[in-house]
Amino acid sequence: MEFFDPDFTQQLAPLVAVTIDPLHKLESFKRHLEDANVTGKVWDDVIIKNRLLKSKYCFHFEASEKTILASVASYKNKARDLTKHSIISPFNIESDLFPNGILSNKWFAKYTRHLPAAVICSYHLPESAVDDEALGLQLTMRRENYQTFDVKFIAIVVSDTDDALIINRISQLRQISGLPRSLGLFHISLDSMSSVTPVFERDCEILATTILSTLKSICTDFYTAIEHRIEQRSKKYYTLPDPGLVDTRISVDPRFLEVRNKAKQCILAQLMHPHNVEGSLSIIESTYAELLSLIAEFRPVFTSPDVSSHDKALHTQWRTLLDVLVLHLVRGYFSIEEPIAALRKHDAHVRNIAELAGQDFDYNVWLARQYHWLAELLSQVPRSILDDLYSSVVKTPNAKGSLYFGGMSFHDANSCNIVTSPSLLYAKAARCLDIDQTNVSIQNYKVSLLKTASRILSQKQGGLEHFEAYLNWQLADELSRMDKALEAESAYSTALASKHLSSDLSLLIEKQRLNNLQKIHDSENFASSIIQIAIKDPGTVISADLTKLLGKTIVSPKLSPIFEVDALLFAEQEETFVLSTVVNQIKVAPQKWFKLQKLGGFQFNNFDNLSLKVYYEDGLDFSLSSSGTQGDKLQILPAGISCFNSSGLRLDLVILQYDRVPKVSGWYGISKIDISLRLNFSQDDVEIICEHSETHTFSEFKTLFSSFIYEQATDGLKSKALLLRGRPSTKIMVKPYKPDLSANFKQISDSIIMEEKLSIPVEFSRSKLLASDIAFKELVVEVKSAVYEDDLESADFYVQHNWDSLKDDKPLDLLKFAYSQDQLTQNILHVSIKRSPSLQAKPVGTLKAEFRLRLTITEQSDLVSTFELGYTHLIVLTEPFGTDLQLMAQRLDSLNLMPNPFILSLGADDYSMPQPARLWLAKISLQDDHNLLNTGGIEIVSAEFQVKTKNTELVIKPDGPINRENEYFTQLYSVRSKTHITQSKTPVFVNCSISWKRAGIDKIYSLTSQELEFIVPVQEPRVTLNVRSFGDNSMQFEYILENPTPRILTFATNFLTDRAALRGTDWTFETNENMIPLKQAPFPVLPFSEHRISYSGSYTRHGLQPTLDLPHLQVQDMNYKVELKVTPLQEHVKEIEQSMVYQLV
Repeated sequence: MEFFDPDFTQQLAPLVAVTIDPLHKLESFKRHLEDANVTGKVWDDVIIKNRLLKSKYCFHFEASEKTILASVASYKNKARDLTKHSIISPFNIESDLFPNGILSNKWFAKYTRHLPAAVICSYHLPESAVDDEALGLQLTMRRENYQTFDVKFIAIVVSDTDDALIINRISQLRQISGLPRSLGLFHISLDSMSSVTPVFERDCEILATTILSTLKSICTDFYTAIEHRIEQRSKKYYTLPDPGLVDTRISVDPRFLEVRNKAKQCILAQLMHPHNVEGSLSIIESTYAELLSLIAEFRPVFTSPDVSSHDKALHTQWRTLLDVLVLHLVRGYFSIEEPIAALRKHDAHVRNIAELAGQDFDYNVWLARQYHWLAELLSQVPRSILDDLYSSVVKTPNAKGSLYFGGMSFHDANSCNIVTSPSLLYAKAARCLDIDQTNVSIQNYKVSLLKTASRILSQKQGGLEHFEAYLNWQLADELSRMDKALEAESAYSTALASKHLSSDLSLLIEKQRLNNLQKIHDSENFASSIIQIAIKDPGTVISADLTKLLGKTIVSPKLSPIFEVDALLFAEQEETFVLSTVVNQIKVAPQKWFKLQKLGGFQFNNFDNLSLKVYYEDGLDFSLSSSGTQGDKLQILPAGISCFNSSGLRLDLVILQYDRVPKVSGWYGISKIDISLRLNFSQDDVEIICEHSETHTFSEFKTLFSSFIYEQATDGLKSKALLLRGRPSTKIMVKPYKPDLSANFKQISDSIIMEEKLSIPVEFSRSKLLASDIAFKELVVEVKSAVYEDDLESADFYVQHNWDSLKDDKPLDLLKFAYSQDQLTQNILHVSIKRSPSLQAKPVGTLKAEFRLRLTITEQSDLVSTFELGYTHLIVLTEPFGTDLQLMAQRLDSLNLMPNPFILSLGADDYSMPQPARLWLAKISLQDDHNLLNTGGIEIVSAEFQVKTKNTELVIKPDGPINRENEYFTQLYSVRSKTHITQSKTPVFVNCSISWKRAGIDKIYSLTSQELEFIVPVQEPRVTLNVRSFGDNSMQFEYILENPTPRILTFATNFLTDRAALRGTDWTFETNENMIPLKQAPFPVLPFSEHRISYSGSYTRHGLQPTLDLPHLQVQDMNYKVELKVTPLQEHVKEIEQSMVYQLV
């Protein structure tokens, strides 16, 4: 922004004057201040609102404190002289603003260079304490001098040592000078410098941080006071000297002073709040609007043919101030992260001035400068703020805007286009200077803008190379017009070197380059350029006048590739291994112009010395020369032959085919192909020999799915499709040498039961021995196993496996077998399936265990390769069979489990109350879910019940042996109390262990059922039911009401058939056998006794349900007002949905 005074563009921050004596060794402290210094900067990130909390200032370093004091006094003394206006005031006849100026750079310089808010000076502590008073008086005088001018004085006292005495002396200095510890006098010791440098560095950093923090409130108060004085000036009257001596047609107006004061206020607002200038933006906008109104009002004066020199200068001054206000406004909007508003303000300013441009105002130069300073500012604004430009337009609903390269358009009420790319802004500024091709200064300025645009663009990565080439082309043309042919040639070369130029633009640049090359007499590049033009535009006739001076020229131009080259690698077999043959087909096809006889007025005679060099990724290469005599398009080169016939390339493509044998495994492929040849062009006496080479690389891994294999036919070439399966055509996967080895599982079962250890014989066989030139260091077979649940690998189950005589997961070594003469060997694989200890629930899906045998080979070169050798799978059964565990109430009248206390046997000596017991039947049913029991796959060895309780007062013991009947086991258990009556219901825990084994195998496994909890009424009254069925739809119901308590209990019963009738079964009990009424009045039941109730009846069914609904006996305990639950004693009598049913089938 060299066209602006630096005081105008300086990013505003409080001015602090600093003088540090070099003898005080405070270079580190000064460096920390420099880090927080924004002097000379147009942009610093500290201005961004709420982004950086670190304070920064404009630090001016002076050699002498007297210079600072003189500068402060020069401004402050004039301000105090009420009889005379300041030299920067429009009311001073000696001022350059007199009489109708508003604000110049001198006022900006006052607050950016000359009038600090604070002064920092360093002093050395005297060697003797006697001299402390003199230093204190000196500090007092300096403090008072600056205090007179409202400037804060800060002293830094440097001592050589740091001890208690020094601290005392510093405290006394503070008392004498009146400089407080935290706001005026700071101390630092050089003692730490001599011992450990980082300690002194830390002290300097702490001192700098403390002072920076202290300055914040000091500076805010300083500028607030000045701003307050400016506000008061609007209430004063001013005397204006007679302006008659000045040739001006613009009369002084109070609005001039109002604009002046507002401009000052907006600058001071930024000085007061340098981290958040949002509050100043409205003042800037108001000031701008009023100043723009003044310029528009006096436009007739400024555009008048007889305008005075003073008014011309005034016009320039007002316009400059307007530009400066816009710069501060745009920077301010960027600082609050509103980039769209910032750029639209700039665009509005450009359009405003376009309407007011006068005859003597070079609008295009001014416009170039506006885009120039905006580009310079944009290049310094953080990228994160500029990125919001696009996101705000894209994300805003119903946004009336559209994006384009380097900018965006708005179609709202204030329609405009804004540019967001700094390089594009520089280019736009250069475009504005297409006004005078003879003005050297303008041409130099334009060249400078284009160079800057290209430099900024080259620093960015990706996507804009085409625009960079365009800029270099524009730069080359401008330099060529300025007769700077050498610089222009460099720019032309840079532009043409771009890979992103279109063919048309490249041709245009080459044609413009010809004239420039002729100026510098560069015959070689001149000839190269002619060839480029001839190839790119064969129809162009290049004048013989341009070429007659060439004669015979040999050149090596950077031509675009002449040939399209492709390669295909394939093998005859499905898989490719080391030492097998890989077929290489190289397709070479010329560009269209290569088939022409005449190019650009030149005769394209022939080409020769064509050679190809094929580079392989294994480091080897294969060279092909064009000295062969083959005649077909498909030229198959036998082993040892590397010559082919290239003459057919003038008409059509040529396919070269040869074989290669890879000797290492991995991706085997062609990395690049080099082609070199010589082209001969002639025109009259001019001969141009063009030596050309080109490289075709195939390093990128391009995923392809098919290609074509070429074959020779009688009428030319034919092709057939080749599936590539995702590999590049120039690469083929070569697997390591694979021994002829196979594996076969001799399975003895198609399933495996959880926790079972199964032994599987595995047979390894081969039909031929190893290759003699392949040496193995190791050859092992590993087992990769996993358990899948519904085809998804499960983490809840895992496989343990080991080869016979080897530890778990150890691979099987087959190296000895590989080098032996044997054709067959066998080993046993032992496998078992385990479940995770944390797994409680049963799996929902189907489990399957997979076993893969993987052959791992380590060659002598330490190359490791693996091959799939065999596979099998087993269905995993979590249990060999299912179980259904029950605990059922039982009665055996043969066992006197409830002795009558009123009947004593002869000889009895125990007259205490009896302890009744109850019988329970533990039953487990085996469910042949996997058909292993029926088929004899497994055998049941034994079963063992476990019935226990946590109640220590109960005794549970088996009452008889375990009985087996078909596929279930039962055992009776009696439950009684030890010492006293147990009336509450007690939980009982039951499980059963089933021992089983595989048929024909002696190993016995155990399956323990899940432990179930049953609630057992120990000595509570209960009602049991036993049902007898007769074949004529009749049944007998025998209810036994038990009172195992020492009390007489009263019960009432009611035999109900309503529920059964509602469910489709009608019951009748009209028979002489029923001696007890269906509904009984309350009756007593003696202690430790039973009451039997029997009913006989018949039923009629209305439906074919598999169950029969039974009547309901309602037993009411009259003492406790509760209904007793009926407990069935038979397995086929169950309670379902609070109804008793009889299982018919």
